[in-house]
Amino acid sequence: MDISGKLAANGNEIRSEKFELLFEVKEAPKERTILSEGEVDLEIVYEEGQWAAELLTHAVEEGDDHGDEDGDDHGDEDGDDHGDEDGDDHGAFEWAGVFSVSDSTHTWSMQQVGGKYADPTMRLVLIPTDAPTAETMESLEEKAEGLITGDAYQVIEVGEVMKPAAGGTCFELHVGAGADSTFTIDTSGITGLAIYAQHVPTEFERDRHYLYDSKGTDIEPIAQEGGGGHHHHHHGDMVMYTPSDVLLLVESKAAKLIPSDPAFGFLGQAGDVFYELPQHEEEGLLFLGIATDELEEGIFEGDQVQMNLKSVDGPGHVYLYATDTFGSPVVMFNSADGISEADKFVTKAGAHAHQSMAFSEPGTYRVGFDLSGKLAANGEETRSDKFELLFEVEEADHEDDSHGQDDLAIGAYSIGATPFSLTFETKAGLTYEIEASHDLKKWEEIGEVKGNGGSVDFIDQREALFNNQYYRLKIKE
Repeated sequence: MDISGKLAANGNEIRSEKFELLFEVKEAPKERTILSEGEVDLEIVYEEGQWAAELLTHAVEEGDDHGDEDGDDHGDEDGDDHGDEDGDDHGAFEWAGVFSVSDSTHTWSMQQVGGKYADPTMRLVLIPTDAPTAETMESLEEKAEGLITGDAYQVIEVGEVMKPAAGGTCFELHVGAGADSTFTIDTSGITGLAIYAQHVPTEFERDRHYLYDSKGTDIEPIAQEGGGGHHHHHHGDMVMYTPSDVLLLVESKAAKLIPSDPAFGFLGQAGDVFYELPQHEEEGLLFLGIATDELEEGIFEGDQVQMNLKSVDGPGHVYLYATDTFGSPVVMFNSADGISEADKFVTKAGAHAHQSMAFSEPGTYRVGFDLSGKLAANGEETRSDKFELLFEVEEADHEDDSHGQDDLAIGAYSIGATPFSLTFETKAGLTYEIEASHDLKKWEEIGEVKGNGGSVDFIDQREALFNNQYYRLKIKE
């Protein structure tokens, strides 16, 4: 455009040179569903020669309902039936997992969630194996079903020991009156266990993994799957989203300090803040899983497929890793050292696993990946287009300086392990939460103290279960 006008003095028109205005019309931001807590699985799908990625959420109804309106029914009107009208048929297993074990004893844990157990009893079949693989787990399913539905089983009360026979044994676990029930498994001379459970063990997880060794190290399955035709490992409705329709919100409570263990040096400098969606479920955070429940066996060589990191667009680095039976991290993705073919997560058809997903800085991340596998029919590799996951990582809140660092310092502690006492200074009117952890990852609130303006003592009466125990203080908002 130009600008013109006629001069009043002589009537002559004058005209400017041409001017331009530049407009950029941006597309309206796409509305996305925000997921910020609970279990979300990235489901890998391959059907009719086409790859797909889906996000599945597990919408368990309030009260952890498994059948009736009261949330405590497992089949009949009395809430104690697991199959037939008399309430004494225990049906097939809901879950199976295979584990490598290297300790003489292990502990099976069942916890109250929301103030109650998912079920006061659970049958568990333990079958020792020298080949703890997915193939072994599947080959033993028929034997496990016969054991779990049969009349020959051992009742195990809280604190008692399970000693599986070479050919497998069915145990019926009875929880205690407390919020936590543990059962010892004698694994001396055993290098692998195939375990088949009447219920999904994560239904009994509050803040403690369902299986750990004598050192308190969580033992993760080499492979796991639903039983009796159940592809999904949680009760409740399944909601499916395409990745492009979802924003995965990593709340500020995901902030943690990088451990001093050199094995975690890939995350950065010890003591620096990073943001982790943990391998084990924590209340108020997303619990991400990667699953191939719907992937048909026999399509790919060795039933193996992989998820390959292709791009990271964000303010920092992205990591995907899992801790092994010794607590050491096994790294799958690490964008800090560049993205290459080494950044991959390998899995098998019918599997489901959880890992830690971490971010070095707060902000918005677009994480690109593709899916690949070699076809069993001809050995050729098939690869998907790139998919993207969108994460928003909230920045950690800084403590109010008015509280002062000294207010959160533990001034003294006892030498004895049980009971263990802490002494710290308080301010009147504030409430202090005491949290404990055995691995600096999973923290559990064990009590709170009202500030009185002076020194207070807190006594941890719990039995010492781990070689190491860590404590920290928080000011309750």
